Amino acid sequence: MQAYIIHLKDASGRWPQVERLKQELPMASQVVDAVSGARLPERELDRVYRRNLHWPPYPFRLSKGEIGCFLSHRLTWQAILDGNAEGGLVLEDDIEIDSARLPAALELVGKFASPGDIVRFPNKFRSRAGQVVASQDGFDVVQEKSPGLNMMMQWIGRDAARQLLARTEIFDRPVDVFMQMRWMHDLPVYAVRPVLIREVSGELGGSTIQSGRKSIPNEAARSIGRTAYRGYTRARNMFR
Repeated sequence: MQAYIIHLKDASGRWPQVERLKQELPMASQVVDAVSGARLPERELDRVYRRNLHWPPYPFRLSKGEIGCFLSHRLTWQAILDGNAEGGLVLEDDIEIDSARLPAALELVGKFASPGDIVRFPNKFRSRAGQVVASQDGFDVVQEKSPGLNMMMQWIGRDAARQLLARTEIFDRPVDVFMQMRWMHDLPVYAVRPVLIREVSGELGGSTIQSGRKSIPNEAARSIGRTAYRGYTRARNMFR
């Protein structure tokens, strides 16, 4: 198994964390240079991003950082295809991992997962996540009916990577939100529990995706739109 660590060169303060992840991971790792959305020319943004492409419409316009994040994950999917393994572990550079317990969890994933699967390592777990489909050494693999958000760490099979690339040449929502749409990418999504990672972006200088403060009325409107959208997504997945 190969690991792919997404790192934005502009975020040089995160490099020590990248080095730490490389040392703690129990497999070979490769740093994938993240795409800086802020540096993309408008013609490139227009080529890959189109609002209201899929149903339900995503209620917010993507920031350049979110577009860059999606493109960065696409680079890792291509890297998995370019390799010779059945899949790869994709990590963002703002996490800490429980390195002592990770090998046991990866052993379970290696035994269970097929090249057409996605297996998430979430930073929190909902009590009604789904059905347990495999267990070993205190870890469970749960089939998620409605996948949770965040793309901090996940195992992507090579067939899944191929399908994700084919379905996202043009996109209209953040990469983790697209992953929630099981009816769109038509791939099984699983999650490993208990939790093995935690987000440390705040300790590393903040997010490289979102910036700036939103007004209270604007944030309230976003909260309402976000809640309605998530409700539809959960319902659509449950009846899939």
